Amino acid sequence: MHQILSDSLLGKQVSPPKYYNKNLLFRIKRFRNLESIIYGIDVWIAYEVYWLNQYGKPNIRIAEVIYDAHSKYIVESKSLKMYLNSFNNSIFIDELHVKQTIENTLSDLLETPVKVNLYNIEDYDRNQCHKYFKSDTENVLLDSLESFACTTCITASELKLLDSTENLVTESLITHCLRSNCPVTGQPDFGSLRITYYGKKIHQKNLILYISSIRNKQEFHEQCADRIFFHIMHTCKPIKILLEAAYTRRGGISINPIRSNFKELDYSGLSIVR
Repeated sequence: MHQILSDSLLGKQVSPPKYYNKNLLFRIKRFRNLESIIYGIDVWIAYEVYWLNQYGKPNIRIAEVIYDAHSKYIVESKSLKMYLNSFNNSIFIDELHVKQTIENTLSDLLETPVKVNLYNIEDYDRNQCHKYFKSDTENVLLDSLESFACTTCITASELKLLDSTENLVTESLITHCLRSNCPVTGQPDFGSLRITYYGKKIHQKNLILYISSIRNKQEFHEQCADRIFFHIMHTCKPIKILLEAAYTRRGGISINPIRSNFKELDYSGLSIVR
């Protein structure tokens, strides 16, 4: 199995595959040690799943790929794109065969159960991931805070995230300023972030300062979500916290890490479409 990032297809010019080829997939070890307090998943949405039925008729679907955040490996995004492109001129009996092929292949690759949901284009809301990241009476938009600017990376020891009050609160904080850079190509990735927590009140301005300060970190999406999650856990020690990141699609795929510190969440059948 592939593990050395320099051996991947990322950042390299490659020809599109002619037929189905599972050997295009590339796995990477998770870089951050996930502590036992974390419960969560990685949700990948692939907008370009295309195959031929037994009569040669094209079929296209949007796929939701879901697997546990405790998995030893993650799948490299360009390799997944190339793998899915290898379906384009290949014949499959029906949609169930496609679904099971992707599930079984990725489960073997990542050594963890992978769930796949396939959706018709007309049945899928392309903005579904982001519709839950809108400010309202229950969600505070951090981007609307006035007079904040950050030009350097702020570390946990330099920024006090807790507010001065000792009161316990329940809040949902949202920002669309989430950004990181690909560790191989250096290209930027953009996303939205929602942090829902119960605990001592988090200093909102300092939180958005911290999130904006790490915009030039070179990390995969999962690493970036882990970094913010652990920073808040270490600094604020919330009783309960749910962190949801929704990145914009790149190469036909969007990656959406979800992290929490409580067992009550059941992600086994989660669908972004609900």
